[in-house]
Amino acid sequence: MSELKLEYAEALSKIVNKAFKAEILSEKRSRENVDARRVFCFILRNESNTSTSIGDFLKKDHATVLHYIRTFKGLIDSDSSFRERYDDCLKLYLVAKNRIKGIEVDTEEVTFLKETVRMLKKDIAILNIEKDWLKTEGRRLLTINKGWNSKNRGIYEVINVRTKPGTEELIQKKLNTLFNGVYSEEIKAF
Repeated sequence: MSELKLEYAEALSKIVNKAFKAEILSEKRSRENVDARRVFCFILRNESNTSTSIGDFLKKDHATVLHYIRTFKGLIDSDSSFRERYDDCLKLYLVAKNRIKGIEVDTEEVTFLKETVRMLKKDIAILNIEKDWLKTEGRRLLTINKGWNSKNRGIYEVINVRTKPGTEELIQKKLNTLFNGVYSEEIKAF
């Protein structure tokens, strides 16, 4: 590899492979692999790398690299999804390149993303605590409401609305007396 820095090419290949769910060093000519190679070649060629050095990394000849670059230009104008993935790859590559150089650059966007990640981690921790509480509360309510039957909701509502505080035991006895008259056997509910 004449001019191409191997560590930059490897970093970019990982980024492009992940963005396109592809494998640029594969012999397969699926759309994902070819699009990933196009982005890879275009980014490295814009950094003044030769098509031969890029081709050596990809195990392709320089003419194939030139073809990828030419077709890149038409595709970037016509395919918005391709453009978005290219933009993402370029941003990630510039960050990776600076890290390789030993430069930690916190652009406004990187700072925003770091703060967003920090806030999301905090939100996740809070949600996990709430989830655990809801599980416990759900088990508790299931235990309390084992006798609850939704078809009797109207009866429960009438009893809740019409029962004055302190008269619960009296109402329970009256209901039991009522139901003993409805059913042939005596059932004690209190």
